[in-house]
Amino acid sequence: TEDICVAYQGVEGSYSSIASSEYFPNEARVGFPTFDAVIEAVQTDHATHALLPIENSTAGRVADLHHLLPHSGLTIIGEHFLPIKHALIALRDATLETVTHVYSHREALSQCKHTLQDLHLESVPFGDTAKAVSFISEEKNIRYAALASTYAATLYPNVQILKESVQDETNNVTRFLILTKKP
Repeated sequence: TEDICVAYQGVEGSYSSIASSEYFPNEARVGFPTFDAVIEAVQTDHATHALLPIENSTAGRVADLHHLLPHSGLTIIGEHFLPIKHALIALRDATLETVTHVYSHREALSQCKHTLQDLHLESVPFGDTAKAVSFISEEKNIRYAALASTYAATLYPNVQILKESVQDETNNVTRFLILTKKP
């Protein structure tokens, strides 16, 4: 049998990395910075499968993919549903009172829009949920927080979870597609 390698958008700790590890628990997985790069990895045989988010029950469809998929030459062979529970993650010294800005992927920010408004926090779009945690960990600014998985918070020793389940809808689920060049 062929060795499977799964491409996903993001870094370890991102929701796509979590979904890929659930769907392909024993296979090689590699993160890429953009959806385009994930598709290209499969097109150029750097990966055998792509796992990409197509829609979210709160925020709706993932717009970028609806433009990329029709011309990708890839075939959908499966889907995976991942419950999304966003955590507000900040430095160990930070509190809800010190945080003013929240960094995350724009899809995550839109899924927590009302909660963030209620907390008087300014949303700052960032390329990836887990990378946003890495960013606040490196920046060491108690005014910055990230929206990401609780798992992403465990990857950095100098951060803490300020608040769990900050998504606006309790039943917040993202549907991922599994695609391949050779169905």
